[in-house]
Amino acid sequence: MTALSLMAVPVLLETTSLPAQLFHQWVTMYGYGHRVLPGLAIVTCLIYLRVAFTRRRAKNHAWPLYALAGIVTVSIVPFTLIFMVKTNDTLFGLERDARVKGLVSMDIEMGKQLVTWWSRLHLMRSVLPLVGTVIGVTAVVGEIKM
Repeated sequence: MTALSLMAVPVLLETTSLPAQLFHQWVTMYGYGHRVLPGLAIVTCLIYLRVAFTRRRAKNHAWPLYALAGIVTVSIVPFTLIFMVKTNDTLFGLERDARVKGLVSMDIEMGKQLVTWWSRLHLMRSVLPLVGTVIGVTAVVGEIKM
């Protein structure tokens, strides 16, 4: 997930000089990420929750860590809804206006600032599955030491 903010967005910002092109490229990048990343977080969460459930039934003390790992991982969804939807909708609207109406209501510098803001939010969101992984690994290591 972090690759979008750390590699893809900087390439867009450095190689794009037209706002319409920047918005189109962002929408394309977003589409690729949206097709894979939320589903991956949900599947990972379900795996963690399944492990938590089986550990709880076995009266294993590690089950809360697995449950927490799952919840933290899937929290990218509410993070997106709470903090990112407004920025996403603005970028989608700018791309649509440029594509359909030929209207660009923002200069390239403001467009780059908006995409940079989205990138920062996305980087913060990307930390959540990483934290979930750390919690999950902590649970596994704790079980191995038992």
